[in-house]
Amino acid sequence: MVLLMVLLFIISLVINLIICNIIGKLGREKKIGFNTAFTLSFFLSPIIGVLIVIASVPLTMEEREREVEKRITLSNSQKLTEYMAIVLLVLSVIGIICVCLF
Repeated sequence: MVLLMVLLFIISLVINLIICNIIGKLGREKKIGFNTAFTLSFFLSPIIGVLIVIASVPLTMEEREREVEKRITLSNSQKLTEYMAIVLLVLSVIGIICVCLF
């Protein structure tokens, strides 16, 4: 029974991460940015994250051009580092929950 609950929790966490990633990508076009939109939607809820992204001010054309140039110049190792931080966050949350359950 406990194993089923842990499995359901992990599945819901993965679904939540996918939704939060989509919300973060929506926040990329706003002043809030990807990291803030992702973090808020992960820790608060995806619904609140979407509302915050919608309420955020859009980027100006100059800021948008700078963001595109910044994304182009990011190396693969920097992109990998960003995703590894997300993976470590998820694994630490899962570890804490498993320790609390057992």
